[in-house]
Amino acid sequence: MTVRKIAYQRARDYERVNQLLWDTYREGEYPNWLQPRWEYMHWHPALQTEYLERIALWEDDGRLVAVVNYEDRPTLGFFQRAPGYDFLCDEMLAHAEQQFSAERNGTLMCRVLVNDFDEAMNQAAAARGYVRHPTARECISKMSIPDPFPAIPVKEGFSLVDLNEEDDLTKLDRCLWRGFNHPGEPEPGGEASRAQMQSTPRFNKALNVMAVAPDGAYVAYSGIWFDPYNLCGYVEPVATDPDYRRMGLGKACVLECVRRVGAMGARIAYVESEQDFYHAIGFTTIAYRPVWEKTF
Repeated sequence: MTVRKIAYQRARDYERVNQLLWDTYREGEYPNWLQPRWEYMHWHPALQTEYLERIALWEDDGRLVAVVNYEDRPTLGFFQRAPGYDFLCDEMLAHAEQQFSAERNGTLMCRVLVNDFDEAMNQAAAARGYVRHPTARECISKMSIPDPFPAIPVKEGFSLVDLNEEDDLTKLDRCLWRGFNHPGEPEPGGEASRAQMQSTPRFNKALNVMAVAPDGAYVAYSGIWFDPYNLCGYVEPVATDPDYRRMGLGKACVLECVRRVGAMGARIAYVESEQDFYHAIGFTTIAYRPVWEKTF
C-alpha cells in the first residue's frame, strides 16, 4: 500500500472523483456525497473556482481513495473516502484545518461535516478538539419509489412541463429567484447562470419539471438527477414562487420527477433536506451529517 496526497486538478480529477462516489455508494445511509452533488457543485455559479486546488485527494498505488473538499466557498469541509481507509481520518481533518479554516464572529474556526454513523471520523474529530454543533447539520432523506406510481394531482388550470418541452430561461430565473425567497425581481443576467447549470455533462432536461400557471409563468420547479449505476435519484433543486405556495404545485413537480427516474429504473429517491414538505410527500429522514467545529 502506497498512499500519497495530491492537490485536485479539475481537468484530471473531476471524473475520477465521480467514479469514487459511484463506487462507494451504499443504499440508504450512503457514506459519501452522491455523484450528482459533485456535478452540481462544479457548474454552480456560486462555486469559487479559484480555490479548487485546495481540495485534496489521496491515492493508493494510483487509485483514488479519499477526498477533502469544499462546496461553494472554502469555509466548510466535506469528506469522501473508500472503505478500509479509516487511518486517513486524522490527516484529512488536518488538511481541512489548513485549507478551510475561516474567521467567524472574530474567531478563527474550522467547520466540517461528518456523518453521524461514521464512527472513525467522529472519533478522530473529537481527538483533534472538534465539538459537535448542537443544531447545524445536513441530513439524508429517502423515498422508496412505488411501482405502479400513483396519479399525481395538478391544480386545475396549471400544467407540468419539462425543459425539453419549454425552456424559457427568463421565466425560469424568476421562478427560482422568487422560490428561494430573494426580494423583489431577479437581478439582471440570471439567465446566463441558469444556462450554465443546464450545461453539466449529465444534466437531463426531461428530469427537470416546472408547474406553469394559466398566464404562462413558471411558478414551481423541481429537478432530479438519475444515477444509472446505483439506480437512485437525487432531488435538487426545488422552489415555488411564494404567490403560488400551498397549492400542491411544488409537490406535483417533485413527485413527477421521482416518477420519471422510477421509470428509468431508480428504486430510491433521495433529498438532503428534512423539511416537513418532503416528509408530507413520502420522504423519511434516515441519517444526519452534523457540523463539527474547532476554534484556534
